Amino acid sequence: MNEQALKDKRGIKYGKILSDTKGNSTIYDKMNSKLGTIKLDSSSHLIAYDKMNRKLATYDMKLDATKDSMGRKLGKGNMLLNFFFPQ
Repeated sequence: MNEQALKDKRGIKYGKILSDTKGNSTIYDKMNSKLGTIKLDSSSHLIAYDKMNRKLATYDMKLDATKDSMGRKLGKGNMLLNFFFPQ
């Protein structure tokens, strides 16, 4: 497993991402509590799920767009981490 620390502008750790070899990632907060997962499906989409395994959003790599669970476009680029760490 590959671990990536998430830090703010001041260098303070606010979470981490653990990635496996299949392209799936588990998101944790700074207290090491699981917030959710981001899974790679077979059609090059990244799908964010909360800790109760409810679908939050989808990122389409081909279109470079993020959509919410209802299919509404939220913006350009991968915005999936914003669902776990809102600003």
